[in-house]
Amino acid sequence: MKPTEFFPQSLVKATSYLKAEASQILLGKVDDTKYNARIAECRKCEHLKETEEDEIGFCGRCGCGTNPRARLTVKARMPKATCPLSKWGEQKETSDG
Repeated sequence: MKPTEFFPQSLVKATSYLKAEASQILLGKVDDTKYNARIAECRKCEHLKETEEDEIGFCGRCGCGTNPRARLTVKARMPKATCPLSKWGEQKETSDG
């Protein structure tokens, strides 16, 4: 991957992360129904990898859950968090989203 291709994607990921974190501060955590639905999608995903550090694991495709703040048990509680593979029913984050 060329540096010019990496930077825009990194910027999109950083923007998405900041929106998700801010949403939890401003709106609070999602309710248990939404959280459980998100976690259920993660558990049945073919890309889920088990780990001892987290009860759910991490996404082997996009890497969600490999960072302590992006663990699936944390991320699934953030109102504006989305699954980069669109498994949670929300639209994938874009640079103008």
